[in-house]
Amino acid sequence: MADPFGWDSPGGCIALRFAQIRYLGGTGTSFNQEVTVLKQIKRLVLHCSDSTWGDAKAIDEWHRKRKPPFREIGYHGVILNGFRKPGRYDGDDDGLIEAGRSLDHDTWLEENEVGAHALGFNSDTIAWCLIGGAGGSKSSFTKNQYYSALVVASYWKLIVPDLEVVGHGELPNANKACPVIDMNLFRDRLKAYYKGSLSYKGLMEDIEMRGL
Repeated sequence: MADPFGWDSPGGCIALRFAQIRYLGGTGTSFNQEVTVLKQIKRLVLHCSDSTWGDAKAIDEWHRKRKPPFREIGYHGVILNGFRKPGRYDGDDDGLIEAGRSLDHDTWLEENEVGAHALGFNSDTIAWCLIGGAGGSKSSFTKNQYYSALVVASYWKLIVPDLEVVGHGELPNANKACPVIDMNLFRDRLKAYYKGSLSYKGLMEDIEMRGL
């Protein structure tokens, strides 16, 4: 199977893929005043939505309804599985990366960029959420979605070479299964993809053999 996104290796291609993010108006917060630089980015944290469907707009609504409410979506991006609504699959949305909380593309988190996703770790981490993982199940995740997660992580490793990629549940005291996928396996594949030794086709075959 050919790479549906048009390329098979990282490097400049990662930036190209990432440039195709669909940005949603209104989910980012802009500040007119001067912002304060806080900390250098150290980690990328992967999350899951604990649902079978959703998108950045839905999560933004869920987070604003929390008690206490978030000012906006807590994640910096969301990776779709094709189901924006229950039971309504759209292949064009399978693996689509949507922007969440405002984030520029440097190595520092400014005040308005700090997410709300991992208590005690927000100040130096960026967060992407995979739609899926309801009830601890991997059944709602897709291969294209997984591939997009590798693209996102590889892109940020180009910006922050020492970036640590972890699952939410791997953070101290998180006590969660989130993001449900095997993070050791994800990091193995990320290393291979980043080096250019894992193609889209190779990833699909590897998922068939070793799963998510």
